Amino acid sequence: MAGFGIATFFWLRSKVKNLFVQGFYLGAGLIGFILTAFALFNLGPLARFVFGETILYRFDYWYAGWMMTLKNPIFGVGMDSYGDWYRQLRGEVATLRTIPDRITNTAHNIYLDISASGGFPLLGAYLLLLGFAARASWRVIRRNRDFDPYFVAMFSAWLAYLIQAAISINQIGVGIWGWLFTGGLIGYEIATRSEGEPSKRKKTESRTSLTPMPAASALIGIFAFALGFILSFIPFSADMKFKDALQSNSLEAMKESVDGLGSSAYQYELTLDSALKQNNEAEAKLIMEGLLARYPRDFMAWQVRALLPSMTPDQRLEAQRRLLELDPFNNTLARP
Repeated sequence: MAGFGIATFFWLRSKVKNLFVQGFYLGAGLIGFILTAFALFNLGPLARFVFGETILYRFDYWYAGWMMTLKNPIFGVGMDSYGDWYRQLRGEVATLRTIPDRITNTAHNIYLDISASGGFPLLGAYLLLLGFAARASWRVIRRNRDFDPYFVAMFSAWLAYLIQAAISINQIGVGIWGWLFTGGLIGYEIATRSEGEPSKRKKTESRTSLTPMPAASALIGIFAFALGFILSFIPFSADMKFKDALQSNSLEAMKESVDGLGSSAYQYELTLDSALKQNNEAEAKLIMEGLLARYPRDFMAWQVRALLPSMTPDQRLEAQRRLLELDPFNNTLARP
C-alpha cells in the first residue's frame, strides 16, 4: 500500500502542477503513516485494526536485538547468532509474557538483525549504502518532473521494502529485493545522468566504448565471483548432504554429515534429537559434546547435559548453572 501511494504521488505530480494539491496529498499520506505508527503502540484510531498480541512479541524481539547491539557495539554477536543470545538478553518481561520456550532466531527487524550481528559499524555501512540510493533517487526526482514508470516502480518498491524491513525477518526472499532495488536506483541515476544533454551523453558513450576494461579489474571480478561461489557452496553442500541423511533416517549418516564442514547448530540439534528418540545414550552424549565444542552457547545441548544419566553430579551442576546464565529469567529451570 505504501508503494502504491508513493507511485500515485509521482503520477499526480506529473499531471497536476498545483503545489497545494501535491502538498495535501503528501500531508494526508504523512498523517496516515503517523497514525499507523501510533497504532503499533495501541494508540490512535487505527489501533483496533493494527495492534495485536503478535506486535508485543515483535517488541520483545526488537528489544533483544537492541540489547545485543548495545552490549556488543563493535563486532556484534556474530552473523546468524541472534538465536544463541536471545534467551540471555530478552529480559524478564519477554521471558514471562507467555512461556519461556517462546524463542526466535531473528529480530523481526532487518536493521536490528544487522546491528546485532555486526554491531554499529555494520549497521552504519548498510545505512550508508541506503544513503547513496536515497541521494541517487533525489537527484532523479529533482531533474525529472515527468512520470518515469521505470524509476517510479523501483523507487516505490524500494521505499516499501525499507518500511517492510522494520517488521520483517531477514529472509532471502525479502532481503534480495532490498539489494536489487538499492543497486538499481544508484545505477539508474548514473545511466540517466546525461539525459537532456545529447552531445555530452554521446561523448561519454564514445569514450566508454573505446576504453577497455583494465586487466586487474577483470581479475578481481573473477576472483571475487569464485570466492563468493566457494563460500556459498560450502553450506549449500552441507545442507544437501544433511537432507539426504535425514531422509534416510540413519543416525550414522546424520553424524557423518554434521561432522563435515559447513554444518549448522540446527543440524546438530536434529541429530542429537534423533539419538535421544532412539534411546541411544552413548551416541547422544558424543553428539552433545561435539555440539558444545562447536557451539558452546547451544541451549539444547546444555539441557541434555543436565539430564543424561551418564553425567556426573558435578557435570549436571555445571550444566544447570550454564543454563541459568543463558536464560536467567526462565522460571522452569532447576536452581543448583
